[in-house]
Amino acid sequence: MKKKLTGLLMLFMALSIQLSYAQDKKITGKITDADGIPLSSATVIVEGTNRGVVSDFDGNYSITAAENSVLKISFIGMKTQLVPVGSKTTVNVVLAEDLEGLDTVVVTGYQKIDRKLFTGSASTLNASDIRLEGVADISRGLQGQVAGVEIENASGTFGTAPVIRIRGNASINGANKPLWVIDGVVLEDAVELSNQDITTGNLETILSSSTAGIGPDDVETFTVLKDASATAQYGARALNGVIVITTKRGKTGKPSINFTTSLTTRNKPSYNQFNILSSGDEMSIYQELYEKGWIDIANSNTARNHGVFSDMFYKITNNELAWGPGGTPNYNYLQRYSNANTDWFDVLFKDSFVYTNTFSISSGTDKARYRASVSSLKDEGQSIADNVENYTTNLNADFNLSDNFVLGFKLTGNVRDQRIAASQDREFDALSGVYERNFDINPFNFALYSSRSMTPYDENGDLQYYRRNWAPFNILHEVQNNFVDLDLIDLSLQTNLDWKINKDLTFNTVLQARRYRSSAVQTIHENSNNAAAYRADNPLLRNSNIFLFDDPDAPELEPYSVLPNGGFRKTTNNSLDNLFMRNSLNYSRTFNDLHQVDLLLGQEIRSSNRTEEFTDGWGYLFDKGGLIISDPNFIRFLDSRGEDYFRVEETRNRAWGAFTTAAYSYDSRYIINGTYTYFGDNRTGNSKAARYLPTWNLSGAWNIHQESFMDNARWVNLLKLKSTYGLSGSNPYDASAGLIVYGVEPLRPEATEREIALLIDQLENSELTFEKLYEWNIGLETAFFNNRLGIELEYYQRKSEDLIGFVETNGVGGEGIKLGNIGKLDRDGFEVSLRTTNIETSNFNWTSNFNFSHSKSEITEWDARDRIGDAISRNGGNFVGYAAGALFSIPFAGLDSNGIPTFYGEDGEIIQTLNLQEREDVLKHVKYEGPTEPVFFGGFNNTVSYKNLSLNFGFAYRGGNKIRLDDVYDVRLSDGSARLYDDFSSLSGDLINRWSLPGDENITNIPSILTETATQALRSQGLNPYDLYNKSDIRVADGDFVRLKNIRLSYNLPRSIIDKTKMKSGSISFSAHNLWLIYSDDKLNGVDPEFFQSGGVSLPLTSTYTFTLNFNF
Repeated sequence: MKKKLTGLLMLFMALSIQLSYAQDKKITGKITDADGIPLSSATVIVEGTNRGVVSDFDGNYSITAAENSVLKISFIGMKTQLVPVGSKTTVNVVLAEDLEGLDTVVVTGYQKIDRKLFTGSASTLNASDIRLEGVADISRGLQGQVAGVEIENASGTFGTAPVIRIRGNASINGANKPLWVIDGVVLEDAVELSNQDITTGNLETILSSSTAGIGPDDVETFTVLKDASATAQYGARALNGVIVITTKRGKTGKPSINFTTSLTTRNKPSYNQFNILSSGDEMSIYQELYEKGWIDIANSNTARNHGVFSDMFYKITNNELAWGPGGTPNYNYLQRYSNANTDWFDVLFKDSFVYTNTFSISSGTDKARYRASVSSLKDEGQSIADNVENYTTNLNADFNLSDNFVLGFKLTGNVRDQRIAASQDREFDALSGVYERNFDINPFNFALYSSRSMTPYDENGDLQYYRRNWAPFNILHEVQNNFVDLDLIDLSLQTNLDWKINKDLTFNTVLQARRYRSSAVQTIHENSNNAAAYRADNPLLRNSNIFLFDDPDAPELEPYSVLPNGGFRKTTNNSLDNLFMRNSLNYSRTFNDLHQVDLLLGQEIRSSNRTEEFTDGWGYLFDKGGLIISDPNFIRFLDSRGEDYFRVEETRNRAWGAFTTAAYSYDSRYIINGTYTYFGDNRTGNSKAARYLPTWNLSGAWNIHQESFMDNARWVNLLKLKSTYGLSGSNPYDASAGLIVYGVEPLRPEATEREIALLIDQLENSELTFEKLYEWNIGLETAFFNNRLGIELEYYQRKSEDLIGFVETNGVGGEGIKLGNIGKLDRDGFEVSLRTTNIETSNFNWTSNFNFSHSKSEITEWDARDRIGDAISRNGGNFVGYAAGALFSIPFAGLDSNGIPTFYGEDGEIIQTLNLQEREDVLKHVKYEGPTEPVFFGGFNNTVSYKNLSLNFGFAYRGGNKIRLDDVYDVRLSDGSARLYDDFSSLSGDLINRWSLPGDENITNIPSILTETATQALRSQGLNPYDLYNKSDIRVADGDFVRLKNIRLSYNLPRSIIDKTKMKSGSISFSAHNLWLIYSDDKLNGVDPEFFQSGGVSLPLTSTYTFTLNFNF
């Protein structure tokens, strides 16, 4: 009986198993990423069982499962998916990238650290999430994305870097720029410029961007390292933070081809953005200037610049035009120009396109992987004077030579061909406290600051010429005959070798060689205004024209031209040869599953050779085969002006460093970390104490959420407390401790007494050492509700010491002024980051990211002495007890009964004059306005997706800083013209409300236009009220703004379309950038608070609109 029962039971079990198997079915499918690239070795598990498989080389898999089963598909770096089987027999799965997983590793450039064990302050971003389509420079996408990182788009010209500050300025005269690191190697600047230099608009600024030569599609991630713990390994180079870029590498699988093309257009600037008078209103003021003696026949014949009204007098003098009735101006002639209202922005800017294309291919096996890409950008230019073509390439390969050796190579290249309007570098006029730039034909500045009564063409349709720089001028003619062509090539080769000595010990070496060459050729044709100015020597102009040679050897002669023929060919060549090597040994081991130890030991060597060659070619005849006819006196002329006709500057920088990092973790709960770096640089003094800087850091973290008392708080996914304290350093670019010598020929009355001499520009400064930064940081990282809410809080204190500046000496050492370590700067701030997943369903998702940063600085020691003129300038001054770059103003007291501005003196008395060169007790004369650097800033970014449709939009904001408004009254008299007003320049709309009649002082603060006689009388008394008015407190605006930075709508093509083509994936997107300035101070009258209207090569960053197609095969 028992045997029968056992047999029946076995039969029942067999039938049950057979029935179960009958219910199972074979499921097949393919696993790919969002780009359609097959994912090899992805795991497929029938949830709740131990049944599982992995995908093959092509991403294919096959598994058996019942209809009511759920497949769990996972892959490293991708979000795990759960897919019900149902009635399907084919289940294709597209895995999305796990952005939270991306943030589980911190890439410092030296090593990759598990986020749980990282004790510093760092933020990691996926490049695709912050890329601004249509904006070639990838660094601009960081604006508003990371707490503590403030970005200012000072210029939109290609090649010009944005101003980037990480936790504010750490120096006063230093670069204040972050260090860029690409795949573990520091990206050296081809031309070393500080953040302040970037805003000048000088020619060299178009070489300032470290990232302009990187293809946007080649970047995988950005990691921003903010505190001393994160940057400690970079030693004396990381005072201002580090931004690490990791580029894309080859992936295992079949060849994947990706092609992206985009078309971008942009808005023209508009007068609606600015407070500029119309031509009719201008003409009414020109009439007043005529009546008050500013514009007349005599002035028109000798003035440096003149427009329509003066041109009328000039034509009357030359019998080309008759007087009006009774010897009055010819108003019939002026009527045409009064009605002109020329839109110079429409004349000089154009409707154009930017074409961008990127092609890449990636593939690999278990033994080797590679990726190759090439990108092109063709920008037709936003103005009639500029255009650019830029090409980049990136080829990398990784070879698994054995189980223990991995060899990697990377070759990158960048070629650029660019044309821009030519301008000279700006110079500072100490008397007026403003920057001046001769021959500035920047299209934006010309449109903004030139009279709208002038017209580009006359009534016959021919170019109409006015006067500028004492010579005929038409802007359309000038930009065609005065321009700069830039050619650039940048190549680098990098190799990496990883040797896994054993399971705990790894050796790594990195080698890189880079060669950079650029050539900027300024072509100034013979018929250009620039060349003609040096030949404007008619008898009425000779004694006014500063571009004529007043020969000191022949004082009896009138000034004469040293450019009788031809134009100029000015060439500036820059080169950089950089070699880099780093070796490191990394030990990592976990004992008893509790104690983790990580040790890193390494050294690096760097060699950088920079050369700048400048040649000023005079008398070049472009239309006659390059024939050169030069006056030998042009060299003497340049020497008398302190200018070079040929110059070579060579900089040889050598640096060496050794570093070690030790980290210990107990049960992933308690982490301590220490870093020590010993760094030496030949820019500093010869003494050992000055040349070498040991930097260090101590830090720790506590993962509170892993404590046992948190077991019941399952809604808490992350609760981490961390703190760090350390020392980092830097050295300003132009702070050299070495002897600097130039060859000169002294100018003496007798030619026979001249000899070649050496000019000692700077004596050796053996004790000049690094600028240092001591920083303490404490932070709290949190995540709640299954990581749907993340909050990060940080507070820091920074103390900068040994800041470098110019200091006056007693002269015993041979110099009255020299560089010294003379300053200290304190800064404290806090940062808040908030990340939320607002909605998350199978079809609809909405995530947000908000960040806020607040930072204030104070100079606690500064041995240099600034002038009053520095304190009230646009960039502000440096004074103990105030922020670096503090802006001051002269307190405005109102207008007197004649409409002349008055001001409060130090004791409250009414004054109308002040010596702007004063250096003693400066602050008692002025009023503090605030810092020129923002106090708070941040961003708010959102991603909303529904099925295949995705919408991204982001806002950026900042505030707390002050901006000096443009001068209402032009007081620059140093050009020799001695004119306070002219009819060539545009006029501020504020002049509509100027004082006109007694009593107006009670209703307006805009001064009157005095007669020329009254103005000269004021100056003869030593009064300068109109100079002071431009620098008064009513000419200051808040720098606050809120901007809709970008918006992007994209659509991923559905599988129903993709499967009918040979594509793996495809997408279509439309994006807009810099779309809407939501808020700014009304005093700015619509002017962009970020843009520095510095002229030269600087152009605004206007609104852009981009259409993009992406296909993967």
